[in-house]
Amino acid sequence: MPFLLGAYGTYCTSDFIKNLSYLAEKTASSNAIEKVSFKNGFIVAGTQNEYDHDRIIPLQKEGIFVGKLFDREKYEPITFDHELATNCLANPRYITKNLWGRYVGAFFNKQTQEFSLIRDPQGLSTIFYYQDNDGIIFSTELSLLYQALKTKPSINIDYFVDHIIHTNYALSSTPFAHIKELQPGMKLTLNPAGKSSQELLWDITSFQGSFITDVQSFEEELLTTLRQCTKAWTEDILGVGVELSGGTDSSGVMLLLRDILPEDKKLIAVNYMDSQTQSSNEIKYAQEIAKACNSELFFIDMQTTSLIDKLPEKFLPNKPNTFLFGHTRYQQLENILIQNGCFEIMSGQGGDHIFISPEPEYALADYWLDQGLQGITKPLHQLSGVYRKPWLSIIGQNLQALGRYYQKKCLKEKKEVPCLSQDFLKTFKKENFYLDKQLAQMYPAKAAHIKSLHHAVLYSERNQIGTSLIFTYPLLSQPVIELALRIPTYQSFKDGYDRIFFRNAITRLKKTDALWRKIKGHTTGTVVKKWASQAQEIRDIILEGKLVKNGILDVAWIEKNLIKAQHGQADNLWDLTHLLTAELWFRQWKL
Repeated sequence: MPFLLGAYGTYCTSDFIKNLSYLAEKTASSNAIEKVSFKNGFIVAGTQNEYDHDRIIPLQKEGIFVGKLFDREKYEPITFDHELATNCLANPRYITKNLWGRYVGAFFNKQTQEFSLIRDPQGLSTIFYYQDNDGIIFSTELSLLYQALKTKPSINIDYFVDHIIHTNYALSSTPFAHIKELQPGMKLTLNPAGKSSQELLWDITSFQGSFITDVQSFEEELLTTLRQCTKAWTEDILGVGVELSGGTDSSGVMLLLRDILPEDKKLIAVNYMDSQTQSSNEIKYAQEIAKACNSELFFIDMQTTSLIDKLPEKFLPNKPNTFLFGHTRYQQLENILIQNGCFEIMSGQGGDHIFISPEPEYALADYWLDQGLQGITKPLHQLSGVYRKPWLSIIGQNLQALGRYYQKKCLKEKKEVPCLSQDFLKTFKKENFYLDKQLAQMYPAKAAHIKSLHHAVLYSERNQIGTSLIFTYPLLSQPVIELALRIPTYQSFKDGYDRIFFRNAITRLKKTDALWRKIKGHTTGTVVKKWASQAQEIRDIILEGKLVKNGILDVAWIEKNLIKAQHGQADNLWDLTHLLTAELWFRQWKL
């Protein structure tokens, strides 16, 4: 991925600029880097990967975008001419309204003398910054920013606790104290006096829709948008691979690609299977989709990887996450794609959040607010079946949600944290979700829907896993998400099927069994076996790690649940996973 590195303010001495240039040249895959200097500011960008088709886009010598940007009307890659650059500089909201894609930008407005950073609304790219009275230093990669700082920041323990709790994926905090991450769809501005402000450029609450009466027309619009967005991502690549699980979302992406790709562009699929755990496999459905698309299907056996494969020594991840697991799998994936002339991998990740799976528990409250009581027994019956709860329980929960809606309060997440020590919990304060004020104005289930979309920010980290592969998520395209937000939560399911509009739209291309399953297989069996086989090594990593030494964890709870994992029990495995990824991050950074 292209990287961005720069500074604004009194930091920008000649020696500091030389240091930033040196870091950029050392990081770039070639000497082809772009530099922009302006009053009290300097930006440098470069490309790390020869196979990457994301671009470095100078903005009239007043800033730089890195990533992929597309025109909203034509769905084509954009080139900044004078008019477009002027519009973006004068009004950054123009970007989120007329352009879309995967990008971050840094630019200086000569008229107002203000400096700004922006990030795409889906968070598909990252941007970190360190700000004090002397100005701001920023980078798309945490490691570059860390290297640029003369005084190294300390570890931010509270960030790792938020990570362990895993209820908020769009954190402004980072693993280091005083280093922040700009949130998706936000603009950070510094004025000449050194004061900063943040503004939401893409208000997703404005896309909430009402009951869709013309279902056929909406499905046609959705399919057209899906095709246009998927085609836009593939314009400049010779071939593409798909992570094909055989589930609804990945099958939909595969069928879309088959529909829009010309014959001279290769399409292959890769399925992660487990030769020893049949319950974790979806081979039958992956084969069905690959055959329907007349594409080769390759398999990667999860038995050939471990949870804690050795990571590349120079790889310094931005954040702890599950992409630190099973690095051998990514190496195998890279080999398959390169051997087949495909340098980009696409995935259906995010589709379940965008089109809502499973059915939202508070959809009944949305129905009440939008439609009244007439016809309410049908969604009530379906929700009762999905959650296996009696009607009175569902009604009670939704009445509470309605009460909070009228009080303009967000729904509260209930998350127990038994793995944390009680002493630490007395001082810990969880970071609030950055859109809480906006979501308090939304219907309850739609607010939960929007919040779940921000799980997608995790996927931006996959392009930093230490291989030459570029991961793209066409279902996370801004135009697709805006359409999905127009679907009332209570219309997102029907007759026991979730993601009903997505399923129907893709079926217009081809009907397959993979698209119309109510139950999908799970990889739980594989994960449990991996934990059991490596329990002792994992135990040592966690109990000898930084979090235990800092008194954050309840060691007795850890010991008890590690023993369960060693005996093949899945209790609290997700909490242990987050503990392990945190310690793997510390190890990789050697901190």
